Amino acid sequence: MWTITADSVRLQADNALYATTGSHPMPGLDFNYLQAKDIEIAVADFYNKGTSIRVPLTTLRATERCGLELRASGTFAMDGKTMEASDFHIATQRSDIRLDARMGIGDMTSDPDLPLGVKLKGILSANDASMAFPIYAPMIKALPQPRDINIRVDADGLPARMKIKEVKIQLPRVLNLAGNGEVKNLTDFKSMGEKRVFSEGGIVTSLAWGMGGKINFEGAVTDPKAVKATLAALKMDSTITIPALKLKGSADYNPGNISGNLNLTTGSGKLLADGRWVARKEAYKADIDLTSFPVDAFMPSLGIGDISATVHLDGAGYNPMSPKTSLAADIMVDKVIYNGKPYTNAHLKADAKNGDMNAFLQSANPDANLDLSAHARIDSGIIKGSLNGEIRDLDLHALGLMSTPCRGHIDIAGKGQYNPRAESIIADVNISDFDWLMDTTRYYTPSLT
Repeated sequence: MWTITADSVRLQADNALYATTGSHPMPGLDFNYLQAKDIEIAVADFYNKGTSIRVPLTTLRATERCGLELRASGTFAMDGKTMEASDFHIATQRSDIRLDARMGIGDMTSDPDLPLGVKLKGILSANDASMAFPIYAPMIKALPQPRDINIRVDADGLPARMKIKEVKIQLPRVLNLAGNGEVKNLTDFKSMGEKRVFSEGGIVTSLAWGMGGKINFEGAVTDPKAVKATLAALKMDSTITIPALKLKGSADYNPGNISGNLNLTTGSGKLLADGRWVARKEAYKADIDLTSFPVDAFMPSLGIGDISATVHLDGAGYNPMSPKTSLAADIMVDKVIYNGKPYTNAHLKADAKNGDMNAFLQSANPDANLDLSAHARIDSGIIKGSLNGEIRDLDLHALGLMSTPCRGHIDIAGKGQYNPRAESIIADVNISDFDWLMDTTRYYTPSLT
């Protein structure tokens, strides 16, 4: 078998062009039209024997048409099983990256045993990105200088099971994110739920196929003004804002099964959330705890300020007309600021099981002082139910739900049934102590049946 070696190889060129047939250069870095100048490539101790090759790149210099000045060095090696890039140093005018990577030779979409790994650390300049992709220049311009993104990645394993040891992204004085965990079936987006077998270190394991995994994450936004300016440059929904915050949590995803938790703090407010969704059973569960959480810091147009509340949801099934659908919901609002006014001790509870549904709403607040209860049963597609309650004081105008006066009180007791197929309603309703102001007209009756 031939062995080829070279002590040194050096190539130089004033200009070089790579372009697909018929393409025309677009602004920035166009991968269909790459044009470079002042090119220099130097290799030392080149080695090739059969399928084994080793290319120690001592120098790579070039200036691309978009203005990026590339400098690189490192060693590329390949044998019949893997290819590796080791001790690579890649730099531009402002970016500086160190890279080690390895990848198995073959089709990763069908062979889960191929090795895969990457270690990367350094600085990515947003200004370089603006030069390469000018369409994002307005967004990047909104970021504070120096606009350098610190990045670190350490991942290793197989396409079937990739261990994410570390991922860190930091834009100084603006935001930072970090994560770790495991990703399964990295290259499979289609075979959801299919069983496959792979081996690692002689150990054979059977896994549910389809991309999945578990990621732990944490991060912070430290400069909300910069984030707001960036979102505005992207023409994002202006009704949503991002305040200074800290977050920590985890997400666990497997085909048809998602669970996770989140701890988010902003100012003196806190949100704790834990949930799960199982597609096959149409099952879901969520527990949310809010403590002085400023909703208006994220969505100011809703009129909701600080809220302290607990939310519990546990159910299965999405069709409310099915007797197989079950639900247990309990929402307790200890305190909320709504349209500048405080409201306390509001409680909503609902449950559904075997076709029976119950709901209770209680509030003793000014402009929302009421007790309501409802019951319904689904029988052969027909909904039979009752509604009872005492609305002692309800002011929809004060609550911001109506633009004109709409306030009053009423006692109600009713029962009836609704047939969706026939679109028919039969009801027996008793109303007492009805006194209501609609705009400038007042309606009153001591009783009505």
